[in-house]
Amino acid sequence: MAIVTTIWLGDLMAQTVEVESSKPIRSEPSTPHGRHQIDRAQERISQAVRTTGEWLDSFFEDERYTEEVNRSRVGIGTSAFFDIEGSSDVSYRFTTRILLPNTKRRLSLFAGGVINEEDEDGNLLPDNDLDDDNLSDDDDGLGIGAQYSLLQRLERNLSLRSTVLWRRDQPVLSIGPRYRETVPLDESWDLRLTNTIRYFTDDGWFWRGILDLERPIQNDALLRIGPSATWKQDDSGVEYEANVSLFTPLGRNRVVEYQFNNLFETEAPNRHVETNLRVRYRRQIWREWLKLEVAPEIALLRDAEWEVTPGILLRLELLFGGSSPSN
Repeated sequence: MAIVTTIWLGDLMAQTVEVESSKPIRSEPSTPHGRHQIDRAQERISQAVRTTGEWLDSFFEDERYTEEVNRSRVGIGTSAFFDIEGSSDVSYRFTTRILLPNTKRRLSLFAGGVINEEDEDGNLLPDNDLDDDNLSDDDDGLGIGAQYSLLQRLERNLSLRSTVLWRRDQPVLSIGPRYRETVPLDESWDLRLTNTIRYFTDDGWFWRGILDLERPIQNDALLRIGPSATWKQDDSGVEYEANVSLFTPLGRNRVVEYQFNNLFETEAPNRHVETNLRVRYRRQIWREWLKLEVAPEIALLRDAEWEVTPGILLRLELLFGGSSPSN
């Protein structure tokens, strides 16, 4: 029922968007020839920023790419995190997306989730990663869903998604839109604003906003400054982050990402919760569809009285279907 509703609402909204886009556009006043050359140069630079960013996000399987990719895909992976105190977290992930034919590449079905390591009784603990949004602190469960793309343009993307999860021993329905707008600020910087809204039948409303500022650096490197905020209906405050990333390609098959992440919350009251320094080294091994990632980090947590806690993440992923954008 949820999937049928998503398709119906998506088709209705798509028709509205198409009608609006088909309206006649008033001719703009003529501008000097030099001005056109400046605009074209800025457009080429902005295009280079977006192309580089899209390739890097696809290489790391980032939500910025996976939420908008318009291909049928299958992914299988495992990851393990270890810290200096001896604790570990092992998980196994699978995702499937099928782009339905005869829908103008708008409608896709997906299924997947994450299964964590065994508990004390030897049972596998499910943990949903279906939306790639960390939509709930205990968003455990596996599920299926549908996504309808209403706008699929370089500068903006709009989609409607519904998901049926099984978590906390009961079915849970989520539904809501995701909108992304990209605007060139000048000859070097691009601004991208992403808003995701979901309604969960168990936890209520969820909203996340991400503001990315991006600019290219020499040798195909990319600088990204990405503040974000998350609000949940069942929480009394807002979580927000101030993150900086520097992507440095080491060729077609290897990329290093340097991250400086800071997490804050307004619950009791506004306070700094965590600082994290992480280096992600990711590369293709053997074949294009097989990727290995090694990510050492240093974390400083308020709950640990700001003691330095080293850790490392190891990840292996198999990704089939739909080749990544070329750099």
